Amino acid sequence: MQKNPAVDETFTLAGFSQGLPSNQMLALAFLKDVSKRPPITQVIAEITQQLAQSIERFRPIIMTTLAALMGAIPIALGFGADGASRRPLGSILVGGLVVSQLITLYVTPALYLYMEAIQEKLNELYAKFVKSQHGNNGELAKLRP
Repeated sequence: MQKNPAVDETFTLAGFSQGLPSNQMLALAFLKDVSKRPPITQVIAEITQQLAQSIERFRPIIMTTLAALMGAIPIALGFGADGASRRPLGSILVGGLVVSQLITLYVTPALYLYMEAIQEKLNELYAKFVKSQHGNNGELAKLRP
C-alpha cells in the first residue's frame, strides 16, 4: 500500500492550524497508520495456519532422513567384517545427510522468502510500466517516432 504524501501534509497542516500539541499530532498519525493494518486476529490466524503447514511438512522430511541415517550409522562405525574399509563411506553418508537436512530445513525456505520479495518488486515495476503505457481511458499510448 502506497502512502499519499499530499494527504499526510494536509493532515499535518490541519493539525497545526487547530493548535494541537505535537504529542497529540503523533498519536493521531499513529492511529491513522494502525487503522490501515490488518486486525491482530487475522495475523494470528495466518501465523497459526503457517505453523500447522510447517509441522505437516516437517514430519516426513525428518522421518526419511532419520531412516537413512539409521542405516548409515553401522557403516560409519565400521561394524562387521572389514568394517574399517567401509568407515569413510559411512562418514560421508552421515555427513551428507546432515548437511542436506540443514539445507532442506533452513536454506530452502530462506531462498523462497527472498524469491517472493523479488517477485513482489518485479510485479510492482511491471504494474508501474503498464500504467505508464496506458492512457487515462485504458488504451495503449501511441508511440512517438
